[in-house]
Parts: sequence; structure tokens; C-alpha cells
Amino acid sequence: TVALIDDLPLSSAGEQAMCFKAANNTVLVGSATLPAFSEYSTAFDVPGGIRILFGGQMARWPDGKLLYPAIVQPDVEVRPTLAGLRAGRDEVLDAAVAYLSKN
Repeated sequence: TVALIDDLPLSSAGEQAMCFKAANNTVLVGSATLPAFSEYSTAFDVPGGIRILFGGQMARWPDGKLLYPAIVQPDVEVRPTLAGLRAGRDEVLDAAVAYLSKN
């Protein structure tokens, strides 16, 4: 399988890419991404009207290696260019299709 990833700020897409890579060795195409793990936090209120969010996860790859401070790296690194956008091309998708065509 192949998944497209990008370097947009923290999102669950990075977390999903990590899971796909770990579960099925999915080939990641695009730019490095950082999983957010924001869904796994506990919220509680403290005096003064302050809300605290706490996440106690320690993200690890299946081999036990810590994810942080590392990021999920693509297997095929490619970024959209201004020229490609102006021409109406999706260069990341094109790179994924090219990868699949060769393999």
C-alpha cells in the first residue's frame, strides 16, 4: 500500500501514517509529518477557570524505538512546487503513481 503524507502542522494524519507504516509497511510518499496524538488527552479544570490538557502517551514504533523527537519520514520524499500547482498537477500523487508503476 501507499499513503500520501505532508508536513502540515500536527494532525491525526501523521498518526495514521505511522500506524499504516507499522502495520503493513505502507510506502509513505510526500514530506515528513509529525503525529499529534491529541485524541488521547485528559482534560480537567483547576481553580481560576483554567483548563489543563494532559496526554500521558509515549509514542513508540513496534520495535520499541521512541517516535519523538523524530518524525515520520516518507520513503519517497516529494513536495508540491509552485510550477506544478499552477499547471494543475499533483506532484505527490504523481510520485506515488510512478512508484506503484515501477513496483
